[in-house]
Amino acid sequence: MKAKTNAPKPRPAVTENDSPDFKEMVNLLAVFSQASIRLTEIEADANSELLTLIDEHKKEYAELQEACNKSQAALETIARSHPEWFATQRSIKTPYGKVSFRSSPSLVVENEEATVKLLRAEQERTKAQRHVDAQTPIFAAQNYIRTVELPNLETLEQLDDATLAKFMVKRVVKDSFSVSPANVDFGKAVKDNAAAASN
Repeated sequence: MKAKTNAPKPRPAVTENDSPDFKEMVNLLAVFSQASIRLTEIEADANSELLTLIDEHKKEYAELQEACNKSQAALETIARSHPEWFATQRSIKTPYGKVSFRSSPSLVVENEEATVKLLRAEQERTKAQRHVDAQTPIFAAQNYIRTVELPNLETLEQLDDATLAKFMVKRVVKDSFSVSPANVDFGKAVKDNAAAASN
């Protein structure tokens, strides 16, 4: 009995495909590979230059970032202490920039599990209102699937507040504050110059 050897099986010889499409594919792969390698080199160079540039300005950048954060916090404190300034409009524009409030409603679920149960109960209640005559037992897929059920806030947002309350959900409106620096609107300046030139 001969001992088995683990010698690799010979591979079939690869024949070169002489079709024009095959040659074009090889040419395009060469272009793609060379371009990809060059892109990687450019990105590496750009990242290196960016780090050098950041190092040159990081102290000033940190100081300016801190000044922005502190002034924005102080501006928000002042604006929130004067709601009468925003009674008729939600923003105040000055030559040095703009402060504004934006209302953004969101839903708060008191107890996610209870809300899911209440939603299921509502589904069963509405099903009971319809006559269903089914003789075949229903396969209970949920018995074989582990899922995490959470209320779908995007669709719940469509319900009115009274209906939301039935499901232990309430709509909360938050005012977010923002500050915008002064800037020149070059788009408007271009339009104004074009209008002046036509007159």
